[in-house]
Amino acid sequence: MSFDFILENSASLDFQINERRGIHKGISRAIYWVKFPVTNNASERQDFILEIREANIHALQFFIIKNDTIEKSVLTGDYFPMEERPIYHRHFLFPFNLPPQESATCYVMAEKRSQSLNFNLELWERNSFLENDNTRNIAYGIILGLMILYFGNSLLLLVLFPEKLTGYYFMLVVFLLIVINTMEGFAFQFLWSEVPIIVYDYFRSFSQLFFSSNYDANLINLSV
Repeated sequence: MSFDFILENSASLDFQINERRGIHKGISRAIYWVKFPVTNNASERQDFILEIREANIHALQFFIIKNDTIEKSVLTGDYFPMEERPIYHRHFLFPFNLPPQESATCYVMAEKRSQSLNFNLELWERNSFLENDNTRNIAYGIILGLMILYFGNSLLLLVLFPEKLTGYYFMLVVFLLIVINTMEGFAFQFLWSEVPIIVYDYFRSFSQLFFSSNYDANLINLSV
């Protein structure tokens, strides 16, 4: 379904009111559209940022509609290089502004190809977003520090006890470190911003199967 069709038939389409804070559709092959109005009630121009608080959505398209005309359209997602995003950030950010007492309608298309589609939308005034994002970065920094400490402990265990089991355990910790940072968007931002996330999808599937099977096998051998 094209956006032109949605725009022309917006009044007759069955958009359902979402009473939850985010979009939680589970595993689906469907493409979902979100629609919401925005009004600047201030006496001066306001800069807004729409934040999609999910780092792993394959395709996202954002539209700003004023007077039945497409004023802005942005296509992005984790299948696209990081440099193509409107703002270089681990989450998907869509900046726009409105003159005083002016309204617009926003549309967001989200698609994830038979994977679980769950994300929150937050509409921010630009300065408020920057303040909140700095606080979140500090919290993530503390969590990342603990994860690196955990990585160091597993490395030390491998050095002191260089056996197959500790080797698999170390690789599993490395893999989990990559997965967690990818889920939060940091790995895509700093490690493979030029590479489509499909490369990581194959790596994740293969690594999870390989590490879990070998680690479980060694645990079984250890208990015999």
